[in-house]
Amino acid sequence: MTTPEEHRRNLGWTRSMLQDIADHAPAGSELRDSALNLLAEVPDLDQIARLNDTGHAEISAAIDAIEAAYNLFTSAGQHLADAEVRRAVAVTLRHYPLPAQFAHWRKLLELGAPMGDIMLADRKLERDVTGQPMHLRPR
Repeated sequence: MTTPEEHRRNLGWTRSMLQDIADHAPAGSELRDSALNLLAEVPDLDQIARLNDTGHAEISAAIDAIEAAYNLFTSAGQHLADAEVRRAVAVTLRHYPLPAQFAHWRKLLELGAPMGDIMLADRKLERDVTGQPMHLRPR
């Protein structure tokens, strides 16, 4: 099971991992271009923490960018020649939010939940629509 600290740490690694992919992907490749574009969109941990004070559109864009980074990470390994970067991507994905988590975040956003806290894995605030605790990594 992923702890809140692991979840937060791996979200924090998103931007540096995107930079590593951009640095090691072949020049002009779609992978490199996607990583560079996501660097402009993916929030850092401080920006995620401030999402509680922003509007719906900004939070939705942050969720979309984090999900796009996940999708890029899952496909990056086969395109990277550098073994160290491939290993770093795998380590980052180990505790990264999963697609089901992105859908859950979107539901909570519609309910007006404090998204910055939830996205940083404050489990005491994270509840599903029935009010039951939502585990980050269902088994």
